[in-house]
Amino acid sequence: MGKLREQMERDLAIKRFSQKTQKTYLACVRNFAGYFNKSPDLMGREEVKKYLQFLIEEKNYSS
Repeated sequence: MGKLREQMERDLAIKRFSQKTQKTYLACVRNFAGYFNKSPDLMGREEVKKYLQFLIEEKNYSS
């Protein structure tokens, strides 16, 4: 996720998100990619829905 991560870091910095927020967002994307074991740029809406369902049903995150 090297190039994609760099792009995301740059975009978050340009939008002036705090360092803590940037770190949290990057961790969320890393976890998403890890769940499917592939780069986020290779996934779409269906993977996002499946991952959110996993977080709600398996991890007991609130919707």
